[in-house]
Amino acid sequence: MVVIPDLNQGAEAIRAFRSGKSRFTYTGTRDVRVQKGGVLSGSRRMVLFIDAYNVVNMAKEVEEWVATGPAFRTPTAVQPPRTVHVGLRLSL
Repeated sequence: MVVIPDLNQGAEAIRAFRSGKSRFTYTGTRDVRVQKGGVLSGSRRMVLFIDAYNVVNMAKEVEEWVATGPAFRTPTAVQPPRTVHVGLRLSL
């Protein structure tokens, strides 16, 4: 992107590359959910669950600095690290 600051309507960012001439890394993640439910008594239920996000802990870039200049195409964000959530859900 090229930022043009001196326009009548104010600064404007303009794409500075042809269509199809820029590409990004594929950023899929592997997420897993495991849960086990059971009956406590009567109509009361319990569910224990574990959610894991980005199980293989990939850290690929997901965003780049797109304005022309010395920082052009410098990664500005990467995939979040592996995260695990454990929980218990009760239905009373």
